[in-house]
Amino acid sequence: MDKTAYQTRVRDDYRLVRILCFLLFSTVGMVTVAVSILSPPLAVYYADKNILHNQQGRLDQLDQLLADRRELLRHTNEPAVVERAAISNLGYQPIQAISAKVENLPRAWPELKKALARLEQQQQDSPRTPLQTFAESLSNKPLSRTLLFALGSALILLSLTCFNRSPAEPATAPH
Repeated sequence: MDKTAYQTRVRDDYRLVRILCFLLFSTVGMVTVAVSILSPPLAVYYADKNILHNQQGRLDQLDQLLADRRELLRHTNEPAVVERAAISNLGYQPIQAISAKVENLPRAWPELKKALARLEQQQQDSPRTPLQTFAESLSNKPLSRTLLFALGSALILLSLTCFNRSPAEPATAPH
């Protein structure tokens, strides 16, 4: 391999390293600037998505309740169905139940009911993604967002000034 072929090979490798550094620095800088700008809208988006998820769960419960009521209305001619509906919905107590011995619920019953309500609430909450947590924490810290924006801009400027221009070609003397 002669000297000019070696120099051309080294120059090509040098250009490749410069291109890769330019791509890396400019991409990281652009992503950092984008994250600093888009963190508040992302936090609002995830909050709205969570509200929509909860409302959809409530709509599903209402649909189930409506289906149950329609089923009850289809069987209004049967006395047992009407009595069960009155007991569960209106608090009606039939004469047999009034004269029967009433058993008190154990003392742990209200605490168990509260625990079940908390468990149901936790199951209704949608799981939080890492991006959602990051967007919410970043949107509450304007200094961090400003710092990210400045650092991302600095990376973009660094990549444009240091890695975008081609190295000066050595002047060749005419023969």
